[in-house]
Amino acid sequence: MTVRSALPISTLPLTIRSHAPARLLIALASGAAGVAHLAAIPEHRLEDPMLAVAFVVVAIFQVTWAVLFLISDSPRLLLGLPLAGVVFSAVFISAWSVSRTIGLPMGAHVGGPEVVGSLDLAATLLEAVTLVGSLTFLAHKARRRVVLFVTGLAFAVTGGILTVGITPATPHPHRESAPHGHSLTSQG
Repeated sequence: MTVRSALPISTLPLTIRSHAPARLLIALASGAAGVAHLAAIPEHRLEDPMLAVAFVVVAIFQVTWAVLFLISDSPRLLLGLPLAGVVFSAVFISAWSVSRTIGLPMGAHVGGPEVVGSLDLAATLLEAVTLVGSLTFLAHKARRRVVLFVTGLAFAVTGGILTVGITPATPHPHRESAPHGHSLTSQG
C-alpha cells in the first residue's frame, strides 16, 4: 500500500522545496508553542485576565507565523519572517525566564516566581527551536551584516527584558534627609 501526498513536493516552488525539512521543523516548533499557549489560556484566564489575553496574542502570532513561514515564497518574507522569529522568540523566552526566576513586574504574581510546569517548559523549548532555526535559516539567506544585526538585536531585547524583570517593582524606601549608602559594607 502506498501513501500519496495531496500535494507532491515537486509541485512546490523551488524556495520552499530547497529548505522544506528545516522549514517544516521550524514551523512545527512555532505552531506547537502556539498550541501550548492556547492550552494554557483557561488556567490563566481566571487568575490574571490580562495574562490570558497576552497568551491569546502570542498563540495567534506563533501559529500565523508558522503557517506564513512554511508557505511563503516571497524573498522579502523569507528574510523578514526569520527575523521576526528570532526577535519574538527571544522576547517570549525572556518573559518566561523572568516569570520563572524572579517573577514578572506586573500581573497576579508580581515579584514572585511561578512554578515551572511541563507545558510551559515544552513551549519554551519549542520557542528556542524556533529562535535557533530562524537564526540559522536567516544566516543562509541573508548577508553577514544582517545576521550580526539580528543576533545583536535578539540579545539586546533579551537583556532589556531581563533588566526590566530584575528591577524592583517597589521603590527603595528611605528618607531623603538621612545619609545612606548602597554598598554592602556598613557605614558608621
